[in-house]
Amino acid sequence: MSSSENFKDFVLDQLKLCGNKYTFHTRKMFGEYCIYVNNKPIFLICNDVLYIKQFYFLKRILKNNEKNFPFSKAKL
Repeated sequence: MSSSENFKDFVLDQLKLCGNKYTFHTRKMFGEYCIYVNNKPIFLICNDVLYIKQFYFLKRILKNNEKNFPFSKAKL
């Protein structure tokens, strides 16, 4: 099952609430979406689930969130 464009648009709308300090753009890949923040791939949308790349500076913020893999053999 691929991700819906409506979910991608919803995620982008939420991210844009962070202010104009960041630029966001997406690329569709194999029916899923990668969201780039200031030209760096940070988010992945698979099956209408948002995955966040595990950066050190996000560790404290995301410590209580569930972790999972977007697809088999993927890195956390």
